[in-house]
Amino acid sequence: MKKILILMMASGLAACNVPSNETKGASMEIKVEAKAALDQGIAEYQRKNYTAAFPFFQQAEQLGHMKAARYIGLMYLNGYGVSKDLTEATAAFSRAAEKGDITAQYWLGWSYENGNGVPRDYAKARYWYEQSAMRGDIIAAPAITALGRMYENGIGVAADKQKAVAYYRQAAAVGEEQAKKALERLGTP
Repeated sequence: MKKILILMMASGLAACNVPSNETKGASMEIKVEAKAALDQGIAEYQRKNYTAAFPFFQQAEQLGHMKAARYIGLMYLNGYGVSKDLTEATAAFSRAAEKGDITAQYWLGWSYENGNGVPRDYAKARYWYEQSAMRGDIIAAPAITALGRMYENGIGVAADKQKAVAYYRQAAAVGEEQAKKALERLGTP
């Protein structure tokens, strides 16, 4: 019995060390360089020094960091340090979403839901929200809330208050304020 338990633990630990798609084949030096570029970009972005941030995000993306394209997308979406361009924003969100960045998956769903940079497509919006929501934590909460909104209002799906409430409760449970407000609005604690 102990041998089985030890083997299970060993295989679980080995699974933790499997490289992600983002890092497969990249040397440690490139990974470190990509993270450093992303971190510098985020620091400049948080200082609202967007023109300085943008090249760092471009460098980080070229080096393979999956989150970099999300920031590029946000910059194009909001016109931070670049001309506002919804098509470029959505293309950047798509690059990051395809690599598994759940925040970019949310923004790609939002782009499809609102027809920003792409034709409005509720099925694609729901797909990307669902991809983002799978994680089920506070980072995924905006996507979970968006799914609740889609079901509450019948956006691309049949209206279903029970499903909406279930999504809102899931998001509220991890601290999402918009989901809490939706539950209050619906009179459902």
